[in-house]
Amino acid sequence: MVKPTGPTNPRLRKLIAELEKKYRKTKVPLFKDLAERLYRPKRKSRKGVNLTKLNKYVNEGEIAIVPDKVLGYGYVNKKIGVVALSYSKTAKQKLNESKIKIIDFEEFIANAKRPFKVRIIE
Repeated sequence: MVKPTGPTNPRLRKLIAELEKKYRKTKVPLFKDLAERLYRPKRKSRKGVNLTKLNKYVNEGEIAIVPDKVLGYGYVNKKIGVVALSYSKTAKQKLNESKIKIIDFEEFIANAKRPFKVRIIE
């Protein structure tokens, strides 16, 4: 039987550690939930999210958190913020054209304050 090792990506390991540290400090369940979602094996849960899905499920003024990659199919016509591990080239281009705020995961963790208007999209 193979011993589970967790993520091997150094950036992902650092993000998980920061989220767990932030949860212990603030007791905000969002941070623990994000850490657990990032810790899961990619083959089980994480897959790309298209812009169409963001447009459909995220309301005006909210921040969409994508625990994987944002893909460029579709468009977003709402003023939202997007936090993701990575972005495809076309997704980044379309988000910049739509003047959507792109937030780094590290920046979000460091500057997150209550109350949150966030939505996790998988």
